[in-house]
Amino acid sequence: MVRRVAGSLAVAALAVAVPIGRAAAVGAGVSGGGPVGVQVVQTTADLSQALTRLPDARLSPGRAPRGPPVIAVEDTQRYQRFIGVGGGLTDSSAWLIGDELSASARASLLADLFGRSGIHLSFLRVPMGASDYTATGVPYTYDDLPPGRSDPSLAHMSIAHDLAYIVPTLRAALALNRQLYIQANPVDCSGVDEGQQRAGQRRP
Repeated sequence: MVRRVAGSLAVAALAVAVPIGRAAAVGAGVSGGGPVGVQVVQTTADLSQALTRLPDARLSPGRAPRGPPVIAVEDTQRYQRFIGVGGGLTDSSAWLIGDELSASARASLLADLFGRSGIHLSFLRVPMGASDYTATGVPYTYDDLPPGRSDPSLAHMSIAHDLAYIVPTLRAALALNRQLYIQANPVDCSGVDEGQQRAGQRRP
């Protein structure tokens, strides 16, 4: 159940159904029985209401519609912006696509993923630096240095690692779908902190 409250999107969860009068199932095509009371609990986006009880809703069974169900879409009302449907391209997945597949298998897979003859993905999340899935099993950043050294000015920062198979895979995907939205997210699973390797930790 979605309600518009004070200009923000609020989501209300319909919880336990409490029958009123005779027991009855709720749904299309149910005949007989009385109305059913449903407890309504609402949490707003700004948490001004958190699991707040609202007046009970009363649902009654209706007649089964004839023919296939019809969903009415109100296209004049707009809420969240929908960017696209897609997935994530990790270091290991880019390596499998770029290095481990033959040229024909790679072209076929990318066409299935991003081409108009395939599922035509339009959104792709790419970690900047290694996530927890790497081809070598060793996490990395764009500014790795030996233990004991640090580079606060990022003078040694380089994306050379990504040029081998990540960037070519992204370019191939873009060639198939020029509208592809690529979201690059900074990730640091290597735990590089003042020259010390502490995997799985991040400074606040």
